[in-house]
Amino acid sequence: MGDTRPWLRSRSYAAVMLRPDHDNERVREGALLRIASDLLVPFGELGSFDRFELIEWLSGLGIEPSAGAHRLGPFWVQDACDGPEPHDEVTILRRDDDRWVIGYWERGQFTIRHRFGNEGDACRWMLHHLVSHEVTPMGTTKVPPHVRDDDRDALLAALDEVAADAALDRIEPSGPIARERSVRSSWRLVCPNG
Repeated sequence: MGDTRPWLRSRSYAAVMLRPDHDNERVREGALLRIASDLLVPFGELGSFDRFELIEWLSGLGIEPSAGAHRLGPFWVQDACDGPEPHDEVTILRRDDDRWVIGYWERGQFTIRHRFGNEGDACRWMLHHLVSHEVTPMGTTKVPPHVRDDDRDALLAALDEVAADAALDRIEPSGPIARERSVRSSWRLVCPNG
């Protein structure tokens, strides 16, 4: 019996970018869902924002921080979240001397995974990381990759918007994708090595 999801086969290139085991159907499906989850926060690339705005945006998507022993969430941010820094499997954003770091507590030890020169860069990375991991869990051996029920409608609306823009681009030579291509082509002419 053939695959009933042809989009999975035709878009397998996306999984190649994310994981070496792109021939695994669940990995391909999970990778595509995570790429699609970026559509929920397209504004995250547009500007700099601080840790307090990060928490507002995540809360707006239903992703709440840890609050001490009272509530375990997927993340905690120094000086912006209630309670002491949790020492369990939580993504942590905190200042480390003159840098911002993102790390995890595992088995009683804090491991830094990413370092950033400024708060805005750290917040942008954390926003995309948490949205992609919380909105689209990769699943387990018994549960396939999926989109959280609370986020399904918003994700489908974002995908519809992108599909409509792509369809308009085929009809209108001045559509959004054509404009983007034009900007990129112009930029290549100005900065051929950039």
